[in-house]
Amino acid sequence: MLALLLTAAAIAKPAVQPEKRTVELEIIVSVAGLPSDTPVNVYLPIAQDAARQTVKRTDINANIVGVAKTEPKYGNQYWHGQTDHAPDGTVTVNMVQRIERSSAGRMTPTEAEKGLFVQANSRVPISGTSVDKAISALGSNDGSPKGIARSIYNMVIDTMDHKTGNCTDFNGLFASTARAKDIPTRFEVGYTIPIGQQAGTIEGHHCWVETALPTLGWFPIDPYAADKDPEQKEALFGKQPADRIELSVGRDLNLENLQSPPIDFFIDPHVEVDGKPWKDVSTTVTYRTPSPN
Repeated sequence: MLALLLTAAAIAKPAVQPEKRTVELEIIVSVAGLPSDTPVNVYLPIAQDAARQTVKRTDINANIVGVAKTEPKYGNQYWHGQTDHAPDGTVTVNMVQRIERSSAGRMTPTEAEKGLFVQANSRVPISGTSVDKAISALGSNDGSPKGIARSIYNMVIDTMDHKTGNCTDFNGLFASTARAKDIPTRFEVGYTIPIGQQAGTIEGHHCWVETALPTLGWFPIDPYAADKDPEQKEALFGKQPADRIELSVGRDLNLENLQSPPIDFFIDPHVEVDGKPWKDVSTTVTYRTPSPN
């Protein structure tokens, strides 16, 4: 299974950040050792169009029947494969997506989105001792939503700099504090694609947040990347570089026929066998810059 190694390895700063790029992302999933005549469900997130992302092509091939579906709470797209008899005890899925990324672009949150992304998640509380402590650590600000968001951004970087934490920890702290201050904040997860490299293998994932600000729409913020590269601290408050692919949004996801608890966040393939999570899953993620057509 693709390790959830939230490292800064893929966040290396290039000499020049391009404003736009096209990437071909390939995800190969192999599920082994499956028992015969037992229900198997395979779930794989599918990148979709977003403010700074346009999906040009999606090809999915598998040795079992599957269809693309939409998760109802956040609107995430995913592939769902089902079988009662896996061929030779294995399931293989190969997905290739060609995606154009831009550092420009922003969307206006709907009222429904504002209401959704100000609520707590199982691992993103909006009250309690830890949230009160985070709020008390905020620096002075002008009281505007953007000013409060900036003080939260600074607090997260300063606080987590003295602890061991990954991008989920950084962005979870930001979301908890912002939502507690009634600022809608959504969690996004995907992969960072190194700038300046034509092809390679991705060993882990990356996550970030967007906050709903008046007149500014969904405002991108990445405290984790800013902590790893302090020179980019100003740039990463309000602008998202073209070095990433978004796979899904939100936390606590319920997918069709899912029998295990909701998925904390959806980046790795999720496999259930007879209604229970299956761990013998191998995932390889690679990228390349396609030749111009």
